[in-house]
Amino acid sequence: AAELAGYFPEMRALLNQCRYHNCRHVHEPGCAVIEAVDQGKLAVPRYESYLSMLADEDNRH
Repeated sequence: AAELAGYFPEMRALLNQCRYHNCRHVHEPGCAVIEAVDQGKLAVPRYESYLSMLADEDNRH
């Protein structure tokens, strides 16, 4: 998940701010990415694209 999130420049700066080092940015408490979406600092369509790609990645494994 961290590798995939790194492809989203607007998410990259937030990755080290999550509470958990292995955060998938889906439903974890203390997730800086989710907080940014909730605060309008990260565009919802971009976050939804990330979630879609993450689901595709999960389905391949």
